Amino acid sequence: MRYKYQLNVNEEIGRPSVRGHPYVSASDFERLGCGLFVTETRHGKIKNVASDRLYLVLEGQGRFTVGDDTFPVAPGDVVIVPRNTPYDYEARPHSQLKVFLVHAPANIDEADISLEDPPEPDQAPEASDRAL
Repeated sequence: MRYKYQLNVNEEIGRPSVRGHPYVSASDFERLGCGLFVTETRHGKIKNVASDRLYLVLEGQGRFTVGDDTFPVAPGDVVIVPRNTPYDYEARPHSQLKVFLVHAPANIDEADISLEDPPEPDQAPEASDRAL
């Protein structure tokens, strides 16, 4: 078993509007996963039927909607999303929102259920000059 992990910049994960890289995935440790994600738009409303999620806001400002609650977020804020709870988040216009995501158990893509038809935004944002 490994105990130390680094950001895997060779593997890109996320949604069309959210770019990310994993630190730990289900193939590393099935009970927990984590990664670094950046968005310049919206995540898109989903629920995860398998994992509880914890988001640590690292950079930027934006807002989260968890269940029926919508609130602003800034660096240092932690947002908890219980499994099976609808949620979405977005960056403030003309900025980036960088978050560190922990999910337990580790994420499996099939557990993310889109709650938008079709999911919005359906286009990836323009590539940014800023690295993750």
